[in-house]
Amino acid sequence: MAAAGLAQLVSQDATAALNEALSLWRETWHPAVGRWVEVLGARLDAPLDELPLKKGERAQRLAELATAATAAQRSAVLHAFEAFAREATGALVWPAVEAWAEVEPDPRVARMALRVLSTFEHDLTAKLWRRLVGCVERHGDTGVAQEAQPYLETLRTRGGGWGFSIDRFENVLAKLAAKRKPGVVSAAVLEQVTAALEAGNAASSRARESDRQREAAMLEAIVAAPDDDGPRLVYADWLSERRHPLGDFITLQVGRSGKRATKEARDREARLLAGNRKELLGPFDGVVSKTGLEFERGFLVKCVALQPLPVHPLTRLLRGVVFEGRVGENVRLDGLVSATGPAAQHGQAELPLQAPNLKRWRIAARTPDLLAGCLTHARVEELALRTSSGELDTWLEAVFATPCGKGLRAMTAATTSYTMLQLSPSRLPGTLERFSVELPYLAQLTFSRVSAETFALDCRVEVNALGGQRLAASIEALLPALPTVSATVSVRKADLLRLRAALAPVASRLGAVEWVPR
Repeated sequence: MAAAGLAQLVSQDATAALNEALSLWRETWHPAVGRWVEVLGARLDAPLDELPLKKGERAQRLAELATAATAAQRSAVLHAFEAFAREATGALVWPAVEAWAEVEPDPRVARMALRVLSTFEHDLTAKLWRRLVGCVERHGDTGVAQEAQPYLETLRTRGGGWGFSIDRFENVLAKLAAKRKPGVVSAAVLEQVTAALEAGNAASSRARESDRQREAAMLEAIVAAPDDDGPRLVYADWLSERRHPLGDFITLQVGRSGKRATKEARDREARLLAGNRKELLGPFDGVVSKTGLEFERGFLVKCVALQPLPVHPLTRLLRGVVFEGRVGENVRLDGLVSATGPAAQHGQAELPLQAPNLKRWRIAARTPDLLAGCLTHARVEELALRTSSGELDTWLEAVFATPCGKGLRAMTAATTSYTMLQLSPSRLPGTLERFSVELPYLAQLTFSRVSAETFALDCRVEVNALGGQRLAASIEALLPALPTVSATVSVRKADLLRLRAALAPVASRLGAVEWVPR
């Protein structure tokens, strides 16, 4: 097969070229031909949208597709299986792996098995490990053996165990090296295939660089006009031409923006997310939690960040983030309006500089001075503060001494100390419209300003009447600074009478009291 003929065949019929390349690879086990199979398969890859949403049904369907898929469909099935493996347990993954071990040799299966061995997030049982290694043995070639060396070093460092036999894996790699049969097909043909592959790789490299530049320009256009659907749809069309699932996802979400989604649209979105989470998360894959995700018009807008955020244009579209660790250096968060964290030791003071439009911030600090430092550059309108020690008055003094504190419209203070709630009457600024105190496992007290000097209290009791005396003492400590003209008390119906009795000493100072059983 001449290189020119092979290239012409690819341009005319990629499926036929793939079948020819597979046949040649099974005759020679030549790694260059195996790589050519990978290239041709990637050109035919496309997202599988018909997979069921339930994991059990999805596992069964993937096992069926493993044996039923044609060579042209196999790359897409392998792609879907890897996405499923990242989310599923070993028991659900097993049927498909067992099926892959029985299909005709295909280098794409070997590389899939090697990637799964290296990246499984759930516990890898000895039985599943042996089956995946069997896939590497049946479907691999010398190229796969070379690519498996880092995983072998990992096994050696870890010391094996639990059925993960270093000797077994070394034997498999030795067998792969012995598979190659250079005499079956002439060296000239193999050289031509290698040359075609290298030429294709060089062209692909140039195309990838061009694509990166074009994609960077389109992403900049999107973040520069976040409310405009036009740049998003241009990007979606470009992605769809390259069979990237994010293209369909953007189109679907933009199409239903501001409208009630149909069941079919919701199911399609759910399937795309279930089967292509890594592709849809893009730069945030491995950085954010799998839960708490919210997408809008195709892009992530809310998440829980487990790792520092990457330097990427799409961080500017994030609107709400819970930081479990550091924010990340040089990260722009222009669109961020709501945040929780990060912890004080993780660059808390820098977040307002990176997120100039931050409006709502929930933070925890160890000392009032540290809290004041965190608020130095902040311009938030709503602040939620969690403390574990010290008088509330001291913490509020630190807050309202900062420019941020002077402009607050709402504030929530959560404290575990029920005996340190005394407030100075002049402590709260006149701009503050709402002040809440969270008493964990007891109640939430929300004081809403009704005039320059008075407030209305909304009290939601979280526990039974046994905490009534502590609740009464907490309210009494706050009343000098928050004179109340009316109150609404929400309480469980079974505790209503006992709680009314417990709050009787302060009820007369609350003005008109409405009891709301629930």
